[in-house]
Amino acid sequence: MRPARRALHNERAIPSFSCVTVEPSPADSQNPPLNPGPNTLFTFLYYFVTTSLVMALPAAQLTHTSLSTPLPYRVGIPFGVLAGLAGAYYNASVVLAMKYPNQKRFQTELEGVLESMGFRPAGPPGPDQVYRPAALWVWLVGTIRVHFEANSATLIARAVHARQLRRKLGTYLT
Repeated sequence: MRPARRALHNERAIPSFSCVTVEPSPADSQNPPLNPGPNTLFTFLYYFVTTSLVMALPAAQLTHTSLSTPLPYRVGIPFGVLAGLAGAYYNASVVLAMKYPNQKRFQTELEGVLESMGFRPAGPPGPDQVYRPAALWVWLVGTIRVHFEANSATLIARAVHARQLRRKLGTYLT
């Protein structure tokens, strides 16, 4: 009788998993939603925390104190606040919605503005277009993503580039 119980016990111990596959609809695969990127709060926190910790380490070494004491963080936090504010001002992702009566004219004007800013198309023309700077600057400058629809376009860029685009393409903003 004991061997039968062990067999039952061993069978119950093995979990059973079921896998459900969800097929995307054709509309989702043709027009995937654009990822808006990190918002201002996330960008601020990223720069604040990283810089505060990076500055606390040498502060602890210079003052011969442990990281479990508050002194290194008192030195690092002001630098973190400054870096967080600068990072949020320049690098947070911004979404611009624009409307236009003529897509070809708008696209030509947009490409001219982006060319003057140093951006070039990264792929073939289509409803979703990515613009990148020269190869070496991609990591520092980032990309500008554009999603074209019938009479509107959605642009996603870093805040510093979004401000330039607002100035140069302000007539199209909604």
